[in-house]
Amino acid sequence: MVIAIIGILAGMLLPALNRAREKGKAAACLSNMHQWAVALNLYNDDWGDYYPYDGDYTGGLISGVDTWFDVLPPYMNQKTLSSLYNATPPTPPMAGKGSVWICPSARYSGPTPTRQVPYFTYAISVCLHDRNAVSGTKATLVGFRTSRMNSPANTIIFCEENDYQPTYGETRGDSLSSRSTDGTYDESTGRHSGGLNFVLGDGHCEWIRVSDFCRNCPNQQYAWDDSSNGATKGDWCNRTPPPYHWWFAPNIAQESN
Repeated sequence: MVIAIIGILAGMLLPALNRAREKGKAAACLSNMHQWAVALNLYNDDWGDYYPYDGDYTGGLISGVDTWFDVLPPYMNQKTLSSLYNATPPTPPMAGKGSVWICPSARYSGPTPTRQVPYFTYAISVCLHDRNAVSGTKATLVGFRTSRMNSPANTIIFCEENDYQPTYGETRGDSLSSRSTDGTYDESTGRHSGGLNFVLGDGHCEWIRVSDFCRNCPNQQYAWDDSSNGATKGDWCNRTPPPYHWWFAPNIAQESN
C-alpha cells in the first residue's frame, strides 16, 4: 500500500517538476537574451547607431566583416564564436552546457559542430541589412540604423534559432536550411511553452508565441505573405498587420542605409 501511494505521488509530482524545470530554462534563456540586448545597444552606441552584419554566408563562419558573432561577445566579456572554433582543440558551444550561445532548452542531434557547420541557437535577424547586399568585404555590406525603425517596440532584431541547422543560422536561399532569422519558422518551433524569446528594437526582451512571429505557418491569421503588394514591403503589408515585424519599415529592402 505504501509503495502504491508513493508511486501515485511520484506520478503527480514529476510532471509539475518537469514544468518547473522548463520554466527555469526559459528564464535562463531570457537572461541570455538580455545579455545580447545590452551588447547590441553598446555596439550601436559605438558605431553610429548601426547594427552589425548578420553573417549571411553558406560556407561557415567568415570573419573580418563585422559579423555579430565576432563583434558583440567582447561587450559581454565573452569569446567570439570564431575564436571558439579556431581554438586548439576547438571549444564550440554545445547543448547542455551553460553558454550565451545556446538556449538551455535546446536539444542538439546533428553532426559534431565545425567552423563550416557551426552550432548556436541565438542569431541576429537577417532583416537588419539589405537583403540584396553582396557578401564580402565590409565596404560592400549595407546595414541599417536603429533610428530608422518605424515601430521599435515590436520589431524583432535578435531571435532564437531552431535546435539544429543543417548549415547555420544566417543562411538564406538554401533549401536545406531553416530561414528562421527572417521569420519563416517551422510551425513547431516553440520550445518555451509554444513560443520563443526575442530582443526587440527598443532593447527590451520578450517571450512571443509562434503564431505572432512565424511568417510561414499554416492558417496564419496575419497577412505575412504580401506578394500581391510587392515583395519589397517585407512584412509591412496593406492588409491585416502582424503584431511583430522583422523588417524595419515598408520597402526597406529598396533603401541603402
